[in-house]
Amino acid sequence: MSVRFGVAATTEELVSLAPLLNIRPDTACLRLASERDRQSECWRELLDEVDGLLVVGDPRRAPRATLPGILARDRGGRPVVLSWVPNLGVAALTRFASTAAEVSTRPAGIGPVALLSQWDRRALFVVRRTERFFERHGSVPFVRWSGERIHREALLDALGSGPGVALYAGHGRSIGWSGYASIGARHVRNLSGRPCGLVVSAACQTASRCLVALSFAEAWVTTGRAAASVGAVEATTHESNRHWVTRFCVALTEGAATVDRAVVAAFQDDPVANASHRLIGDPIAAMSGAADAWSKMQAVHAPGPPGGAVIERPALGGMRIGRFRPDVVEHAS
Repeated sequence: MSVRFGVAATTEELVSLAPLLNIRPDTACLRLASERDRQSECWRELLDEVDGLLVVGDPRRAPRATLPGILARDRGGRPVVLSWVPNLGVAALTRFASTAAEVSTRPAGIGPVALLSQWDRRALFVVRRTERFFERHGSVPFVRWSGERIHREALLDALGSGPGVALYAGHGRSIGWSGYASIGARHVRNLSGRPCGLVVSAACQTASRCLVALSFAEAWVTTGRAAASVGAVEATTHESNRHWVTRFCVALTEGAATVDRAVVAAFQDDPVANASHRLIGDPIAAMSGAADAWSKMQAVHAPGPPGGAVIERPALGGMRIGRFRPDVVEHAS
């Protein structure tokens, strides 16, 4: 009989995670003696016992180098969600654990979901398609805060309402989202209000360490602004992102209330997406918003155009911003 949650960490790291472990007394813990234990993947011995496994480790190691993917299989072939949190010190680990504990004790439910996107033709296609899907099913509360409706400062304020899920579609880099005139780790650090349950980036490289000491996906978790974050460790394709986002949203409408269940539904049958993405933070975090999140999110001024028309970005120098070059479309997120 498996338990929901497992942790592979040193004794000192487990002490720092006390706020989270205290509310999950049945946690399966693997005490690591050294960094060599982590690199040898001895954490695999816990896979048969858990639904979600958190690995804590040396911040000099990137998510891509630490874990093989967002999912691993136990000896029976069952998918188990893997997550990573870099050990940036006692304060950072305790901050993450406190945030994860707060999110886990929120009222049961799914959402609200904040649909975010870059002001870009393909990104807006994803968010419009997701919006219509949620409208048809009606079981998941959501708002649309895409780039043509809200500017960066207003969005950052709105995210402090504590949504259950913040889902971004568009271009991304290791330093952050390209949309909203760029949102990076410094903006995340300065967020106020309640944390998000899960931040999902359907974008390139947001969990990559390319040219940065800490990826954008890691910043959400280590600063305590989200209990968990999903991001890519390499360039991804628009088609791949669109497909796994669809499966993720279907899982929400079918009652997946925790990160592990939605992630399994989104990635288990897609080995390419599984290998190119990582989960940072709590692998079984609840995807429910703060108690007053829905009322605050509904009050945010982000109106759509009359009649649901699509607003194209204005032309600049004879080119339309947000268009993509055909020769690099296969690498565009």
